Amino acid sequence: MALTSRQLQQKRERKSAKDKQRRNLIGGASSANSGIRELSFAIQFPVHECMISKDLHSSGIGDLLVSRKLPNGKVSFSMFLLDMYCMGVKDAFFRTVPIEQYQVIIERRHNDMDSIQSTCAKKLIDGAVAYANMLGLAPHNDYKLAKILLDDIDASLCPTEFEYGSDGKPLYITGQDDTPAQARFVYNQLIKNCGEGNFDFVIASDTEEEE
Repeated sequence: MALTSRQLQQKRERKSAKDKQRRNLIGGASSANSGIRELSFAIQFPVHECMISKDLHSSGIGDLLVSRKLPNGKVSFSMFLLDMYCMGVKDAFFRTVPIEQYQVIIERRHNDMDSIQSTCAKKLIDGAVAYANMLGLAPHNDYKLAKILLDDIDASLCPTEFEYGSDGKPLYITGQDDTPAQARFVYNQLIKNCGEGNFDFVIASDTEEEE
């Protein structure tokens, strides 16, 4: 059964809260220069695992993780927050952490995520970015750095076809961390690139919890 806009909004609000917890657990970001050096090293090694949020396709928003295990006892991974309905890559970051810390991260997310082939992970991200670009919306600023960990993966080998948008058109649901200025920008881009009536736009508001 398809989720209503209200239910989708509530899912996204809960997702935002989880994202903050995830960032607190993972720790601070590397600088751009050190990140590039780490990624250039990490990409020499095979993909360790790829995972996506179980409800990505039903709610339109969720995480995608790609990791590579390094010979020094650490794991490099990139995490992408995908908005399949409109924004493409809404957030992204890259980290290198001790394998013990990585395992804690995965264990805490285990019930929320499924495995996915690396080729399909790359295809899913590429498609989300292309869809958003068509709407005049660029991916998160850290996307270019984080995606380096996938650069040697051939998305054309994935047989799965992914759908973007909701009911055949873009759907933007403002998140609790989206500013009014950001919402106005997205709305104006959708008007410009889709035309009035050719997209859905839901403003976040205080709602009661689902029963």
